[in-house]
Amino acid sequence: QGSPLTALQETEIVNREIKQTHQALEGAEKAERADLIEQEQAKLKLLESFLPEQLSEEEVKQLLTDNGVVSGMAMGDAMKIAKPLLAGKTDGKTMSTVVKSLIS
Repeated sequence: QGSPLTALQETEIVNREIKQTHQALEGAEKAERADLIEQEQAKLKLLESFLPEQLSEEEVKQLLTDNGVVSGMAMGDAMKIAKPLLAGKTDGKTMSTVVKSLIS
């Protein structure tokens, strides 16, 4: 791009690396490779130190409820509210799980 990254872009990059590291860790565990497990766990810990503090599921639920995510809402509409609101504050899996529980 040629311009400095925003804090949100930095967080997205770190989250992408964390997701890849989780996948590598799963592979190492299936292969029972203790050396790789240790290496991936250390990498994961380092990457997570770069993230801002993550919201708990309860905090995510409260924030979404306060901003209009309600039972009966379409998943797409709820995610349109959730994504900008929670970007960098929680991972996608938690966001999706909480949204599903609120709209059902």
